[in-house]
Amino acid sequence: MVVRVWGLCVLALAVGCGPGLSVEEQAARYFALVDGVTFTYESASGLTEEHQYEAGSTGDDGALSFSRVARRGGFVQDDQTLTLRVVDADVYIAQFYDCLTRCGRPDNDVKLLTFPLEAGQVNETDVTVDVSTNGVDEGSRAERHRFAVGDERDISVPAGEFTGFDVLWSRTIDGDTDSASFVVVEDVGWVEVQSFDGAVFSLTTVPDLGTDEES
Repeated sequence: MVVRVWGLCVLALAVGCGPGLSVEEQAARYFALVDGVTFTYESASGLTEEHQYEAGSTGDDGALSFSRVARRGGFVQDDQTLTLRVVDADVYIAQFYDCLTRCGRPDNDVKLLTFPLEAGQVNETDVTVDVSTNGVDEGSRAERHRFAVGDERDISVPAGEFTGFDVLWSRTIDGDTDSASFVVVEDVGWVEVQSFDGAVFSLTTVPDLGTDEES
């Protein structure tokens, strides 16, 4: 997925941090995390997906919580749905899947991105994930998640022409590794997503994030 999740995770990148930005402003401007904002993607085969952010409660540490919910044809794509936490300049994955039908709860947050993004930035986290389906406990498994920021490049998608960073997401579960990828653009979010099953989705329109470009 991506979580751009699946769904990960579309987040926008920062090439620099404006002075005095609050966590809320950072989340909106640099990671494209805004409650209710919906991103629409389309694959080469004509499939469409909508990824919407739903804000949760603020933690005692001031961290912001968002669910990035992916839907196709009105149905939640739980393998592309994540719960994210924003702490200062960092974004973490706090929970995998929709946690209604299926849930993956890691024993620690998985570090996803930090701004400003730079080519060569790598975040790698080893976690134990408790998995359940329809409320039935399926046990725990060891997972390693690695996010590697590649070079900045120009990309053309139906929503327009952008310059963004490639991010490769490698996921190792019980010794088997697969990967997803996404391209993130500051003030826009994830403009292209390749999910773990190989499907590629491109952003069709740029949503209004309500950010102030002068910040």
